[in-house]
Amino acid sequence: MVSTGRNARAGTFTPADFTVDWDAGTARCPAGALSRSMKRDDRGLIRFAFSRNDCVPCPVRDRCTRSKNSAARNIAVHPQPVHEARMRALQAQGTDEWLAAYNVRAGIEGTISQAVRGSGLRHSRYRGLPKVHLQNVLTGLALNLTRLGAYFNPTVNPAARPSRIRELCTAHGLAAA
Repeated sequence: MVSTGRNARAGTFTPADFTVDWDAGTARCPAGALSRSMKRDDRGLIRFAFSRNDCVPCPVRDRCTRSKNSAARNIAVHPQPVHEARMRALQAQGTDEWLAAYNVRAGIEGTISQAVRGSGLRHSRYRGLPKVHLQNVLTGLALNLTRLGAYFNPTVNPAARPSRIRELCTAHGLAAA
């Protein structure tokens, strides 16, 4: 499962690691403590607050929060239907089927990016739908020809010439060659 949230890169627990009981209005942390309250905040998220008595002596506190003081952990999750949909989507991201579908999407996005950056696909030189359509068809044709050329002539482009700043830094021993 992919870690999300503000502290995901810091290795802390994410809301996906907490068990939410929507009927009882509680959340259970990975260490087993129950939340003491459930409130809706200003952003429309559901906030579960835990007791300081449970959080301060907790053996896994360093994986739960990066707070240096003796504050208790709070988690904010979306309302129930959105939270459950997000959790299902995060679990699906670990499957081979999802990765195969995402690879197709990444290829499509790469094609769109190449068309936008290389051919200026988002801007039209002409007015009127028939002329704009013709420009888009010709842009797609040019993109296909470019890709076919790269496929049949797989020579590697030479390295870019170093910038003047890079040359100066290298000459004065400020950067590796």
